Amino acid sequence: MVTIAGVVVIVWGYGIARHKPMMLYTPPAWTRYVTAVLMLPVFPLFLAAYFPGRIKAALQHPMLLSVMLWALAHLIGSGMLANVVLFGGFLAWAVVDRISFRCVRSGRTPRRHLQGRTTALPSWRVWCSILSSNTGCTPGGSESSRCRSSMFRRVTSSSATDMRE
Repeated sequence: MVTIAGVVVIVWGYGIARHKPMMLYTPPAWTRYVTAVLMLPVFPLFLAAYFPGRIKAALQHPMLLSVMLWALAHLIGSGMLANVVLFGGFLAWAVVDRISFRCVRSGRTPRRHLQGRTTALPSWRVWCSILSSNTGCTPGGSESSRCRSSMFRRVTSSSATDMRE
């Protein structure tokens, strides 16, 4: 359910951003052909992640490669701000995840204080600010507020404790 809600929010936000398009750059006409060529292996690579075979054995995580190619193709073919934010975010996620996957597979572990916390804490703070602006609740606010501020305080303080370890 959370994944479906996330996809719905992404599609909704992207649709809102396209109402007032802002061009960052104008790609040359030939980039649509580059986009088409880059999109050819995307779906076979995406599906190869779910089935055993030579592609999965050779690439170890073909889905990440497919997401990288998909995002790169869309970045090359369009210069609108909404596209750069959306597909650039997917590209950055896939590259970081691929690096993390290689570190774990080789036996090296990322530094303990960075594991799982580099995006979790900032995204938690953004989520809290959205909730506080929409509902009037403040993270770590008084007990008399109309929201469950103790939940905010408990998670925020435990995140801060984990960061110090």
